[in-house]
Amino acid sequence: MIVPIVNLWLKLNIQFDSVFEARFVLGLGHVAERTLIVIDMQTLLNHAALGMSDK
Repeated sequence: MIVPIVNLWLKLNIQFDSVFEARFVLGLGHVAERTLIVIDMQTLLNHAALGMSDK
């Protein structure tokens, strides 16, 4: 269970700049928590991009 979570986190985290990366790495202790936050951020960004493309 841990390995897929780490792999997913690494793949998603590559898309963020170092400011986001530093905040996730320094601010939270558990890989699973970071993964959930990164996924939530990515979902929000995807929705924002879709909303902008509609205009």
